[in-house]
Amino acid sequence: MAKWILIVLVIVAAAFGAWFAITRIFPSDHRRLEWTLEDIRKAAESGDPNRCMSFVSSSYYYDGMNRQALEEFAKGMLEISGPMQIKVEKQVATVLRDGGAAVSAGEMLSLPCPGSKLPCPVRTSWQLMFQKEGKDWKVCGVQLESVNGERVDGLRGLLKLAQ
Repeated sequence: MAKWILIVLVIVAAAFGAWFAITRIFPSDHRRLEWTLEDIRKAAESGDPNRCMSFVSSSYYYDGMNRQALEEFAKGMLEISGPMQIKVEKQVATVLRDGGAAVSAGEMLSLPCPGSKLPCPVRTSWQLMFQKEGKDWKVCGVQLESVNGERVDGLRGLLKLAQ
């Protein structure tokens, strides 16, 4: 009887191991999107605008801002904020039915780190639009919705708020 239990446990462990290996080798679009979102968070924390922009589509155009304008904006914002810790809250990522587009919405809290220029924690809510380029998810739209509870009209609204 113990022999059969051992055989069943080995079969279950092998099946689980095979499932785990397959999901790592052939991740779903949703899993790849989750990995991309985590990489974007880490890039923003690093304060490296080039690393941040590596996740943006070369054909980016949203809310009157092309990729070059977004890059200039990102460089300015990262220069202003300096190093920070980012805690993502209430994030929902959805791959759209056709599999070629996705949306992620959520809130994040940016906390100052030593050497940071952030005067205090900043809470923002965002919506990121993605398009699939090969196997990678690339940002094709950024919609900033609020900063510290105050509604803003996108990234351009943040510029107005800063003035």
